[in-house]
Amino acid sequence: MKRLLVYFGKTTSLYLPIIILLIFLTPKTGHGWDISCWISWARYSFQNGLENIYKSDTDYLPLYHYILFIYGKIQGSVDGISSNIHYLKILTLLFEFSSTLVLVKLLEEKFKNTYKSILFSLFYFLNIAFLYNSLIWGQVDGIMTFFVFASIISGYYKKLILSMICFMLALNLKIQGIIFFPIIIVILIPLIKRSYLKFLLSFIVTLLIQLLILLPFIWVGDLSKLLNVVFGSVGKYPFVSMNAYNLWYLFLDGDLMKIQDSIMYVGLSFKNWGLLLFFVASFFALYHFIKSTFLYFVKKQTIEYSLKKLLISSSLIPLLFFFLNTQMHERYSHPAFIFLTAYSLLYNRSILLFLASLAYFLNVEDVLRYFQTNNYQTLIFTPWFIASLYLIIITWLFIDLYEFDFKKMAGKSLV
Repeated sequence: MKRLLVYFGKTTSLYLPIIILLIFLTPKTGHGWDISCWISWARYSFQNGLENIYKSDTDYLPLYHYILFIYGKIQGSVDGISSNIHYLKILTLLFEFSSTLVLVKLLEEKFKNTYKSILFSLFYFLNIAFLYNSLIWGQVDGIMTFFVFASIISGYYKKLILSMICFMLALNLKIQGIIFFPIIIVILIPLIKRSYLKFLLSFIVTLLIQLLILLPFIWVGDLSKLLNVVFGSVGKYPFVSMNAYNLWYLFLDGDLMKIQDSIMYVGLSFKNWGLLLFFVASFFALYHFIKSTFLYFVKKQTIEYSLKKLLISSSLIPLLFFFLNTQMHERYSHPAFIFLTAYSLLYNRSILLFLASLAYFLNVEDVLRYFQTNNYQTLIFTPWFIASLYLIIITWLFIDLYEFDFKKMAGKSLV
């Protein structure tokens, strides 16, 4: 533990000037609606108590309300909450930094050098596409991303209890984290089977933490209201797209935020077509792990998960969720990029990382238009162009996942 603390202390000190610079450059503005929500909810919990937050109009899960409540207490007044709301971006930045520290540990396996690993990790930490969400937009996807990334990497390194706790915290921040559940399950199954007692203890600890998080709301009888937020988030925006430039922009014309996803096509609604495509594509994204788990139980074969395939699959699942489903927001691909960055840096896919960064940046910038350029009517900002970039990225990842060798295949066809 002491060695680990010394390591993270040394690493953090090297990043400190960059963190200070980013804090200094952080805009005080953000996405108007999201920022107004943070202010409204922080004020409500400050005046009425955290336990009563689900009597307000909130549609967020508990963990971020704890953050808003603490923020409100630190500010000490309603006026302070409003005027200093941009300080919340610093917290999200620190979670992005925490993801970067986990990335550094992965990179050290390749480079065997801490300083070189830190240098390459800046492709994530200083990537404007990902920083846009946290520092310009003012959203908190980076917090959930850290917990998901930490959970999956902890599971890979056989840290059962840490993996379970991190995933539980991710779900308490944003329900979208549930899409990673199949990956968490398959990487934890060998650890669970190895020691049922350890799993039971880990489950009890995780459950107790969950109960502590829910306790204030249970105490005032608002658990049902919280559950309404959880289940009410499904289908809340019944439109084909909520500014996510995805598959649907390749087939439909017009403003997809005004087209209901309940419209029928060949016997299914657009929404159900999206879900069907997502589940089928996710099966193939996870096939390697499903097959390994099946052989583990049926033929008692030892499971050896590939870090390469784990990073690819963990990139694909949120990208497929974003790209194929209806009702998607422009930011829903965010959790993919820490996995995609790790994969790109470890396995020499710099062009893939560039394309992913470009697609994500163009989508969020076309929505928020923070930089106020004169290019929003040009080709690169058109939804179909950005959707095409996402399609190329997803196709590339599937090719790498299944290790297609086109030169070899071409040679066979000639023979």
